[in-house]
Amino acid sequence: VIETPGRDATDIIAEAVPAIIRGFHWPKSMRWGTGDLRWVRPLQRIVCVLDGKVVPFEVDGISSGDETEGHRVHGRGPFKVTFRKNYESQLSGAGHVKLTRDARREVILAGIEKVCAEAGLEWIEDKGLLEEVVGL
Repeated sequence: VIETPGRDATDIIAEAVPAIIRGFHWPKSMRWGTGDLRWVRPLQRIVCVLDGKVVPFEVDGISSGDETEGHRVHGRGPFKVTFRKNYESQLSGAGHVKLTRDARREVILAGIEKVCAEAGLEWIEDKGLLEEVVGL
């Protein structure tokens, strides 16, 4: 029998997440600043919380934490992520960001319908364009 002592989950996460971030392949990626990290967009914050406590680590000069921001124009600035179960509502409320494609599609379609109704216009559906906008 070989017995291996268990490791603390915080230590495992602090080791694994930076490796996952650095190893994640994006078909189109960019570098910014003086770092070497390539990512789909400039990485500004890394939220990593376990049992209400920040799991500390760093990736390319970015330290993990418990704060995030929403939309850069419409959001209300940084806010603490309290629980995973209400992260989506926090991001939507304080951040003015819809986390899922379905939620974004719903908001976009409602906006299209409202503008068309007010202007007496008819929207000619273009699913490809809609999906592109949902992905922005």
